[in-house]
Amino acid sequence: MKSQPPGKRAHMPELGTATHHLTIPDSLEKTYVVFDCLLKAETAKAGHAIQCPECSVVPSNYPHNTSFEQWAAFKIETYCEAPQQVANETLEVLGKEAPWREVTDLWSWDGKEATVHYFLSGVPTGLGLWFCFQAYCEADVVDTYRPIFREIWQSLTWNGEMPADPEGPAADMLATLPGGDEEPSVELELPPFAPPAQGPGIARFDDREVSLSLDHCAAVIPEAFHELSLNLRLEPEEARAFHEDVVSEFASADSFGFRFTFSGIHEDGVPTGEFSFEEGKSKDSRARFWLDGWEYSFEFTGKLVLRDGWFGVLGFLEKPYDDHHRFRIEAYLEMDLASLDWSHYRFLSLQETNGAAPEQVRFLQVSEPGPLPDQLFSFKNLRELSLHPSYPHGRSEEQQAPTELDPRIGELSELAVFSLSNRAVAEIPPSIGKLLKLQRISVVGAGLESTPTELWQLPVLESLCLSHNKLASIPDDIQLPSLRYLALEKNSLSTLPTSLLKAPNLKRLLLEDNPWNSLDQGFLEIEDLRLEQADRMRLFDYSYPGANGSGVVEWDDSVFKLTADVELQKEFEKKVLSCGHGKYLTRLMACARKSVKFTLAEEDDYSQLGRTRFGGMPDLPESLDYPFYDSDGSPCAYEFVAQLNCQELAPFQDYLPRSGILYFFIDHQESFGPKVLYFDGPSSALISGSKFDPEQYPLFDEYTDRTEPHRVNIEKSWSLPSDYAGYCNGYYFPKEAQIFLEHDDLLHDMTEELVDSESHRRHEINGHVFTQHEGPELQAAMAKRGQPEEWITLLKVASIGGFCWWDAGDLFYVIHKSDLKKGDFSNVYCGMESS
Repeated sequence: MKSQPPGKRAHMPELGTATHHLTIPDSLEKTYVVFDCLLKAETAKAGHAIQCPECSVVPSNYPHNTSFEQWAAFKIETYCEAPQQVANETLEVLGKEAPWREVTDLWSWDGKEATVHYFLSGVPTGLGLWFCFQAYCEADVVDTYRPIFREIWQSLTWNGEMPADPEGPAADMLATLPGGDEEPSVELELPPFAPPAQGPGIARFDDREVSLSLDHCAAVIPEAFHELSLNLRLEPEEARAFHEDVVSEFASADSFGFRFTFSGIHEDGVPTGEFSFEEGKSKDSRARFWLDGWEYSFEFTGKLVLRDGWFGVLGFLEKPYDDHHRFRIEAYLEMDLASLDWSHYRFLSLQETNGAAPEQVRFLQVSEPGPLPDQLFSFKNLRELSLHPSYPHGRSEEQQAPTELDPRIGELSELAVFSLSNRAVAEIPPSIGKLLKLQRISVVGAGLESTPTELWQLPVLESLCLSHNKLASIPDDIQLPSLRYLALEKNSLSTLPTSLLKAPNLKRLLLEDNPWNSLDQGFLEIEDLRLEQADRMRLFDYSYPGANGSGVVEWDDSVFKLTADVELQKEFEKKVLSCGHGKYLTRLMACARKSVKFTLAEEDDYSQLGRTRFGGMPDLPESLDYPFYDSDGSPCAYEFVAQLNCQELAPFQDYLPRSGILYFFIDHQESFGPKVLYFDGPSSALISGSKFDPEQYPLFDEYTDRTEPHRVNIEKSWSLPSDYAGYCNGYYFPKEAQIFLEHDDLLHDMTEELVDSESHRRHEINGHVFTQHEGPELQAAMAKRGQPEEWITLLKVASIGGFCWWDAGDLFYVIHKSDLKKGDFSNVYCGMESS
């Protein structure tokens, strides 16, 4: 699920080893660490016929991300007889794309049967290591455990070192895979590398020659990407003549053929290397390959060769499981070596710089451990330096000892970017202050206990990351006029100097996981401050200042509760008793809200001015201009979401204005910047939404379709919270309702009976919104101050009636109760929750 940036996940236990960790919710109460390697969690509380909910994460040195499909297919074949795929998507894990597969199958055991959901995912690290995830649960609890499994998997953290014995259980588990420990095996005989004696190049399909589109063939090293980029373009009509099913109907001479990128291939000024591919994938991450303009299902098996100034493609293009669409491909292109600008190239090791002129080495990654060699300091034009050594067998005791970062680094006067991780250093030398062109510095997981004052006085430094160190303080004298981003999370800091507040451009400050004793109130004003909510409220005056600093007024909190409506309360009590939950009635009442729900009716024809409407265009008075905002110098219209007729809604609640119309907008579906307008006047002053020409109100995304207008049916209802994220949303549960936090799924099971199953298919005022992490009111409090109990969900808009908030999520507007009492809608918070 995607939500606003989460804060500290209080009360969520961690399960892990010295190198990798997971955050496990209390709903999976049994956890295991096997061989200091495999992490597993399960529960017996869910109730099951044959398979309790469980998940596991295991590291493996099975090569690169190309093995995921192989591994997943093997697992599914092993555990399932007739699997049905129900999900094939991508999640973000460790900052990388991780394929996510979900299948169902009928399992049987000891005379019992159950439909089981089987989840698989994997993520590569780029260091010859990947993490694989699998989970199971039965179908009747899949809606509960699917988001839990996804959250656990996405909580994975890794410190960059090799886990203990990845060759152990993980390798055993994967050893039976075809080719699991071997290079891709190509059963078909590959042609030898034999470029033509002369000419710029040649291409053959089987034995038929196809002309190169030479005007569109090129080998270059773009400065933006720092790797060899190679285009091999073919004449599409000749390829069609060879076989009509080969070329896409959209292909042209400049877009049909192959694209490649290579790194780690510099050898004395000549691109050199050989890379094997099987079914479009390679175990070597230094080479990437795209088919452009081909029928989408073709895949390449063979090898790519860079040698003696030539580039060769040798292999076969084929459709999987289709021998009728397989043909040999042999292509060569002579590279213009003189045109290759190696000063744009990122060298991946010091060894790779051999043969390069020192002035050409501007981008360098040093993977060799130990002190920096003298050779490095001959690269006077060095612009980016990355020190990321890899330890394929874990770090020895000697390698774990801090080393000196050579003070001569201050002589690299052109350096603009410096990063270091997975390397223990005793200190950053004061000579860093000589690097007046440094724009970005990242020193992560280095064991730093202090930093020199010179680091904090670099004139053009924009980004500084010092996370995962042992810093207990930073210098008082800070002069960073260009700093925009500062990351200090996971250190030992107790306070920060107020001189940091004088950095005029600081927009983002990451402070989580530090033992703070005090922080100046000014830090709360930083635009994107990442700090646990508990620390915010402990360290700062976190009282809400009112919209535009106007202060707060008293409000009657009882009007938002279910107990405010005697008739509705009796109906709720009857429902609770009929479901057999009478002993929890008082506790349920304590956390139940009186809400207003909207169910879709017919499309609105704009015939009645000012009535409640979702989608379409608003009925605005002449006194209110349709809202616009500036997007990089271009005017963009806010997207209209809804208008609420307060007089229509007056019989259903007691906290909105008694008359007038509320208009709800967002800027676009990336930032969800809200705009809420209020008009209290006669309907005769309104201009029908049908009069607004959408062409005159361009949205941020020109491809976004405006929703059709819909009328709604209005009724009062009750709303109960979810205990799914109770660990951070304790404000849902007053003292009388704490039992729902103490017993997993107790409230969940009752809610399924007490709240209609289509609650996600309706819009709502003052309802509880399901979130995986912080609830809407807590998100608003984190963004705008105050306690979460002081905020109300002014409107939840579901993905119905043409609305689709990302992957069928919910949009919500939240307002402080004091502002609502004053009728001031200028400081509303807006967020979105989506799967």
